[in-house]
Amino acid sequence: METPWTLLYADDIMLACEDKTGLERQAQAGCDRLALFGPKLNVKKTDYMTTDILEVLGTGAFGAVFRVRRLNDDKELAMKCESCKAVKQILKHEAKVFESLRHLQSPHFITLQDRGKVADRFIFVILKLLTKKQPQAYVRVAKMNIIMRTSTIQIVERTEDKDLRNQRVKVAFRGTTRYSSISALQLKEQSRKDDLEAWWYMVLEWMTGELPWKHVKGNREEVLRRKKELRKEENLKEALKETPHEYMAGIILYIDTLDYASIPDYDYIAAQLDASMEAYHLRYADPPDWDLMATYLGPRYEKHPTYPAR
Repeated sequence: METPWTLLYADDIMLACEDKTGLERQAQAGCDRLALFGPKLNVKKTDYMTTDILEVLGTGAFGAVFRVRRLNDDKELAMKCESCKAVKQILKHEAKVFESLRHLQSPHFITLQDRGKVADRFIFVILKLLTKKQPQAYVRVAKMNIIMRTSTIQIVERTEDKDLRNQRVKVAFRGTTRYSSISALQLKEQSRKDDLEAWWYMVLEWMTGELPWKHVKGNREEVLRRKKELRKEENLKEALKETPHEYMAGIILYIDTLDYASIPDYDYIAAQLDASMEAYHLRYADPPDWDLMATYLGPRYEKHPTYPAR
């Protein structure tokens, strides 16, 4: 939707994002301008809501995230903006994914509240706000695009999501080398099995503190070689010695049996995790590592969830 209002404060910040050399100077100019002219410059209006921009939460090469307040109920939200000049625009895609995720009603996905565009300047989406200002503690896990709150892990970016398609022979590399699947590093089309493999690497890192290729920088071929070597029995046993190794090994070896079109048996993976908890005398109510004073009250895996057809 087109907005009839010019968002001067956000314009200043977005201009700064487009000019990397003047980022700090222009961002500060935007803050000074806001302080000088007052909150009326700071209002954003769409067909669905009117919001007041409060502060900049972060900036990047072609975008910025703001903390905003919805005026009709004073609820604080996050507004994510992307310049129309961005070489590779991803925010429109993210908005479509978040819109689709509404139907799943999963506690692990943040919700899309609104979306819009300032003509010839930038597009934006307004999302649920997850910040330290909320009573629940959170930790941003570097490079993983997720937030670990007291009771729920939530995914905050959806830039890699896509529709299922016929497998292509070769594709460009997309992802973070540290967590990417073997297929991704071989420039093959990714699917659900690759998501699970990346998830397994993240879980391994949480359990042990590091991955076997942690110190390999900028060399995808070497990371690929080490991930293949990890599958050897002696290497896998060594990497998993500080984990519930028989269950973690069972999960990754199962993932390796899947091909591009496979529908993973998520129930089997969940059962392995449940069995590991029982074997190591762990309870779901035990405090999470990042908040040892609190009982865990978050959601649990549900077998065979029924998703609405679209």
